[in-house]
Amino acid sequence: MKKQMGISLAEVLISLFLTSLIMISLIHLYLGSKRQYLETEKILETHFDLRWVSDLLSDSIRRAGFTPCLGIDHLQVIDRRNHQNRIRALQTRNQPNQFIQINRMNEHFAKIIKIQGATKIVIQDPVIFHKKRPVLIADCKHAEVQELFEMERQNNNLLITLNRPLFFLMTAQHILVSILKRNG
Repeated sequence: MKKQMGISLAEVLISLFLTSLIMISLIHLYLGSKRQYLETEKILETHFDLRWVSDLLSDSIRRAGFTPCLGIDHLQVIDRRNHQNRIRALQTRNQPNQFIQINRMNEHFAKIIKIQGATKIVIQDPVIFHKKRPVLIADCKHAEVQELFEMERQNNNLLITLNRPLFFLMTAQHILVSILKRNG
């Protein structure tokens, strides 16, 4: 008989066995890497969410008490909704529930053009105001929180009517009004 050149059945079976072992170890390595990748992705996602919340909190805390001249803690302040004489820029409480409350003037504020009586104010370049929302009216010495009763557009200006009369006689040139932002 003539001897033929080629691969024997034993060699084919051995190579298939070795290939199976290599494939099993590669699949096991892939599945382990995939599990580790998913766990790492979950940890990073949580870390990014915490970082985002931390950045938002630190930004809000940095802006706490914002009014154009001085911080709200340095002004003579009254809340005309409940006659509270002190509004703090930053309040924290641990009992009974933990919370942080940040009070500040919105960055988008309007200049008061004219005060018409104790409850009517004309403002220019009106920002978006809503009835029954608290507004902060401030100059460089005083600030008061009021609630809007009515709004009426007059040319490019807005006439707002307050629920209660102004408490302070605001004499500074730059009197501003804005929505009171309360984060917490």
